[in-house]
Amino acid sequence: MLALSFTVAVFSQAQVRERPLDDQRWEELTRNLDYSEEQRETSTEWRSPRHLVGADWVKVALILVVVALLVFLMLRFITPGLFSRGKGNKHEQIEARPLETLKRDELDEALRSAVQARAFRLAVRIYYLIIVRELSARRFIHWHPEKTNRQYLVEMSEHPLQPLFAQSTRTYERVWFGEESLSGSRFPEIESGFQNLITRIASK
Repeated sequence: MLALSFTVAVFSQAQVRERPLDDQRWEELTRNLDYSEEQRETSTEWRSPRHLVGADWVKVALILVVVALLVFLMLRFITPGLFSRGKGNKHEQIEARPLETLKRDELDEALRSAVQARAFRLAVRIYYLIIVRELSARRFIHWHPEKTNRQYLVEMSEHPLQPLFAQSTRTYERVWFGEESLSGSRFPEIESGFQNLITRIASK
């Protein structure tokens, strides 16, 4: 404990000796240091993440675009309908306009197209529209697009053709609304019944 006190006393009483540093020595030590603003900006820019997005990334992006384009062209030629809108089903092709807005000659054309395309359910619907139009043309009923088939049947209740019209209505509703499948072998029988009614209406 006595030795420690003696050491502290000697140290506190010692004078700190300064070693002078001449100008030549200072210049040698600081020769390669640059504290200018321009140097700091250059150093900061070099460390910026923007240097990561350079020519290499541009090349990679261009390669990916080329590869994607090649894949697209290959798929398009191998599978032509993959990226194009399909022609649609038979109903969509024929019903480009609402059938209710077509004139009689346009309905006839739509009917021929439906039969040719073997869209027999649609052909049944067109036949029924033709029948309703013919009944309206001869003032047996009052046609209106908002009316129901039941209303037309009520209007035909006192007419001699009412039974045939009722039968055609049942066939139409069963095939169209009931989505009953209709084969090519069965359609001629149904078509014959519709044509018979149309001929009977025309003779009145």
